[in-house]
Amino acid sequence: MRVGPVSSEARAGFFWARGGDDGAEACGSGWKPQAQKASKRSLTKAKQAKFLSVLADTCNVREAARRAGVSNRYIYEKRKTDAAFRAGWIEAIGIAYQRLELVLLERAFNGTEKIVQR
Repeated sequence: MRVGPVSSEARAGFFWARGGDDGAEACGSGWKPQAQKASKRSLTKAKQAKFLSVLADTCNVREAARRAGVSNRYIYEKRKTDAAFRAGWIEAIGIAYQRLELVLLERAFNGTEKIVQR
């Protein structure tokens, strides 16, 4: 099997290989897609769920990216290009803001205890 360059029709996560001796061809050009393993740094569904969960808890993108094991730069690129991820991000930030508002309201109504020593 010969490995060829990725064509313009190639989708992320695939590389294209020339058909073997059996003469099998895909797409009419003799190239067929071969699945590739995800790299350790790529954003898998599990890492994406972890990122969004931590983002909803902390409202801190850097911390959420660190805990998910991906770079900040990759997270922001993913937000630009993936509409579903962007929607999850917006929802997670909304949840974090609601939690923050509840804490602030609770402090406004009940105050906080301040210990003064003489």
